[in-house]
Amino acid sequence: MRGGGGGAAYRRGVAADGEYWNHNVHYQRVILGAVPAGCAAAVDVGCGDGMLARKLAGRCASVTGIDADERMIEVARELGRGIPGLSFIRDDFLGHPFAGSGFDFACANTALHHMDFAAALGKMARLLRPGGRLAVVGLARNGSPADWVIGGAGIPASLAYRRLKGKRDPRAPFGRKSWKYRW
Repeated sequence: MRGGGGGAAYRRGVAADGEYWNHNVHYQRVILGAVPAGCAAAVDVGCGDGMLARKLAGRCASVTGIDADERMIEVARELGRGIPGLSFIRDDFLGHPFAGSGFDFACANTALHHMDFAAALGKMARLLRPGGRLAVVGLARNGSPADWVIGGAGIPASLAYRRLKGKRDPRAPFGRKSWKYRW
């Protein structure tokens, strides 16, 4: 494990069940609401610690989470241990050769801005079976000083809501070498 911090360092401020709150978690309910009835297979692109994938496992027979960050996948596997039909892949989504008949549901929660957006969206669509659903919550790239000011204005609201929810954000690691940042 890179950095020696492991799951224990990650889990500071995270409830025993792996729950916490941040703006990404806030939008998981939108994604979960898009899961089609009878979903047999789903993929969570940029799954991070696997929180959304674990929730998807309650609605889909099989869920695959994929993330390029080794530490996050180790945490996802630890927290998802024992959940039937749940698996995690540590790999670059765009380069991973998915095998099989595809997915009924593909989602990404604030992950595609770390990749070539058009390529990632296209690959997600190609992985879907006929009639499958795609759900993406994205983040816009700050392109001007005004974008940074507007984005910064939301910080106090986010901090207040996090305090209200009583859960801390464990923070995902920064500087993922495997991701190609486009900022």
